[in-house]
Amino acid sequence: MTELHSSSAEEAIVFLQTVREDRRRHVVARCAETPAKFGAEFFAGVVRHERDFVSQWYALRALGDLRSCEHVDILVQSLERPDIEVGESSIHRIVARSLGKIGVEALPALTPLLSRSAPATVQAAADSLGEIGHPDGIPFLERCLQADNLNVVLWASLSLAKIGSPSIPVLRRALTNSTDPTALNLIDALAQISDPEVLSVLDYSIQSHPGVFRFFVEKGCPDRVRGLFDLARRAQKEDSATRGAAASVFQFMNSCKDFLNDNTADC
Repeated sequence: MTELHSSSAEEAIVFLQTVREDRRRHVVARCAETPAKFGAEFFAGVVRHERDFVSQWYALRALGDLRSCEHVDILVQSLERPDIEVGESSIHRIVARSLGKIGVEALPALTPLLSRSAPATVQAAADSLGEIGHPDGIPFLERCLQADNLNVVLWASLSLAKIGSPSIPVLRRALTNSTDPTALNLIDALAQISDPEVLSVLDYSIQSHPGVFRFFVEKGCPDRVRGLFDLARRAQKEDSATRGAAASVFQFMNSCKDFLNDNTADC
């Protein structure tokens, strides 16, 4: 660690290559605990030269912790390669986290992946847009909702939910022409947005996809179902434009036979 701290980024990378692989992994992990001491160039060098995916994972995380805008391209390039699981995380997931920390400045490099890449890369890019959480990402996520790959649709829906209220019009439009599997993702996304405006969209879904909405209520994530139920219960008591929709959603949820009884799905 002393050798790395007192060296330039290039010298540190050369030194790392002389260290046994399991030891290198430990060293990079320790460096990533205090990334500012070693600098973004060091961690970018690890990503470029290190073959060990665990070491790469720590370096990619550190670039996000440092909010290194100048290394966005390195992060985005990692999304274009096959994903590798690292413990309970993965290379793509840690890149999404890092891009989220960098923020809206990452959008120009990230959004081209959504139109020209393999489904796994598009999925990861959509996840990254949710981590960034800026409304400028909404038009790109709306395109993802039209994908043939359900995983892409799922992650786009989740990311729109993270962006929140500005996503409601897009989710409403998508629900109008959706098939049942896509509709379930959209309803789940709407349920994660704590805004009474979602209730009018969900009231529409009761008419257009009653079986799907019932499945969400009975088998969906308990926290999301309970959150939606509480939102509808409060909104139906308020004098607002969503009062009627809130009452409709509340009554439908109460009519579901297994509402919150056998609901053991993971969120």
